[in-house]
Amino acid sequence: MGPQVDAKSDELLADAQRQLADYLAGRRHGFNLPTRLHGDEAQQRVWHLLSTIPYGATLTYGELAAALADGTSAREVGQTVGRNPLSIVIPC
Repeated sequence: MGPQVDAKSDELLADAQRQLADYLAGRRHGFNLPTRLHGDEAQQRVWHLLSTIPYGATLTYGELAAALADGTSAREVGQTVGRNPLSIVIPC
């Protein structure tokens, strides 16, 4: 476990806190935060694809797998979505 950082004293965390509050209040439909997700290449592709889904839109795991067009199955997409470590910032 790393050191505790007060969100108010860290510019990035303060910005993330503001964006999250605005999102939950309905004043924002997406996030503008630097992210770095740790996963294999297949996971990265799925997570990137998730980030392109417009606010309010829905796609099935099958539709996402078809959009990847690389042989990834709907089940694999679902497993990767379940491992999304930033599920609010990168919608699922």
